[in-house]
Amino acid sequence: MNNHAIKSGVIVGVISIVVTLLLYIVDPALLVSMWMFLLFFVFVGLVAYFGIQHRNEIGGYMDFGKA
Repeated sequence: MNNHAIKSGVIVGVISIVVTLLLYIVDPALLVSMWMFLLFFVFVGLVAYFGIQHRNEIGGYMDFGKA
């Protein structure tokens, strides 16, 4: 579980850093626009995707406490 969580966290973190830096380079005003609000939902979706992927890898079932 820890190995999967670390791998998923690094992927989401790197994507977040790259997107934020690109937005800052293009126009710093974009960091306070609706784009960041939409990106938040993209990142929440990525976390949900990685959680579902992990659940499927371990057999399709995971206790709520472990999740």
